[in-house]
Amino acid sequence: MMLDIRQFIFILPLFISSALTAQFSSAKHVIIVAIDGFRWQELFHGADSSVLFDHRQVKDTAMMKTLFWDEDHKERRKKLMPFVWNYWASRGQLWGNQSLNSKVSVQNPYRLSYPGYHEMLNGFIDHRIKTNKPKKGKKNNILHYIASRDDFQGRVALFGSWERFKDMVDTGFVAVNAGYQIFEAKQPGPDLRSANEAIEFSAYKHLGTRPDMLTFSMAKDYMRATHPRLMFIGLGETDEFAHHRQYDLYLNQASLIDKMLCELWTLIQHDPYYKDQTLLIVTTDHGRGRAQNNWHRHGFMVPGSQETWIMMMGAGVEPLGEMENMPSVRLRQIPSLISSSLGLQYQPNHRVAASFIRLKPLPGKDQALLYGMNLHEPGKR
Repeated sequence: MMLDIRQFIFILPLFISSALTAQFSSAKHVIIVAIDGFRWQELFHGADSSVLFDHRQVKDTAMMKTLFWDEDHKERRKKLMPFVWNYWASRGQLWGNQSLNSKVSVQNPYRLSYPGYHEMLNGFIDHRIKTNKPKKGKKNNILHYIASRDDFQGRVALFGSWERFKDMVDTGFVAVNAGYQIFEAKQPGPDLRSANEAIEFSAYKHLGTRPDMLTFSMAKDYMRATHPRLMFIGLGETDEFAHHRQYDLYLNQASLIDKMLCELWTLIQHDPYYKDQTLLIVTTDHGRGRAQNNWHRHGFMVPGSQETWIMMMGAGVEPLGEMENMPSVRLRQIPSLISSSLGLQYQPNHRVAASFIRLKPLPGKDQALLYGMNLHEPGKR
C-alpha cells in the first residue's frame, strides 16, 4: 500500500532516530587528552610550508623537509601523525578541518590556556578568568561532578604537564599531578618511579611546564594500577616550542604525541577493564595565528587563536572520519559530551552548553546523535 507524503514525513525522523540509537552505546570510561596550542592547520594539513622552510624558525630545513614534507597535504599529515591518519581517521571522528567547513572554536574572547581549559572543563565562559594567572575555577566542573558520584569516587584523575592544572581542579575530589610535582603512590610502577626520579633531580623545576613524556608515563602507570573511569591528560610542550618560534621542535613534539596516542590506545585495547568500553577524546585549548609571522602567538588580538579541533574514537563513536559541512562546535560543549557518553546528565549550578553529539536519547525525548542540533544552553534557543 502506498504511503501519502504526510505519513512519510512523520515516519522518517523516527526511522532515522531508531537506526542511529541502534548503532550507539554509551561508554563506561572516558579519557581526555589535551594538546596545548596545537593548530588545526598541522593536524589536518601537516607541516606548513610558509614556516617549514623559514631558516629563522627551523634549524635544519633539509632534514625537516625529508621528515615531514610532501606536496600533497594528505601525505604530509600522514608523515606528521601516522597513527591519527592511518588508523584513527578510519575508526573515529575528526572535527575542526576548516577547509571542509567543519569549525570548532573556543568561545572565550581571551584565547589563552587558562580560559580555554576552564571552558573545556566547565562548559561555560567565566569572564573573571582572563589570563593564565593562578585562579581557582568553579569547583563543580565536569571532573568534580563525575567524581562526586558514588560509582566514580576515587576514580577520576588529572595529569598535566603545565603546573596551572593544580589551580583548576580541587584535589579533594580529583587525583591531580601537574608540573614538576612528584606523584606519591602506594605501589608505583616502573614508569611512575622513573618519572618521579627525573622530576626530583631535574634542573628545570623553575619552569612552568614539564616534559610531556614524564606526564604521559605517569598517567599510563596510574591507569594500569588504579583504573580511573575518567582521566584528563594535559600535554604542553607544543605550546612551549611554538612560543619560542621553534617550528621544528613543535613538529617533532606533535609527531611524538602521535606515538603517545598510539601507545595509549594500545593500552586501552589490551586492558580488559577498558577494552571496547572507553571513549577517547583529544582536543586543544586554543588555536594560534594563521600566518608565518604570527603562528607562534595566540590571544585576543591574534586572528586564528579561536580555532580549535576535536577528535574522538572508541565506545559510542561511529567511524565517520573527517567531518565535513557541519554546524559550528564550541569547546564548551565537551563537558556535556563527556557526561552524556557516560549515561549521565551534567547539571552544575551554572548554565552549560549541550553536547554537540547526542550519544543516547534524553529522557522523554526522541533524539539520538543529532549533529549540530544541540548547541543551545538549557532554556535558551
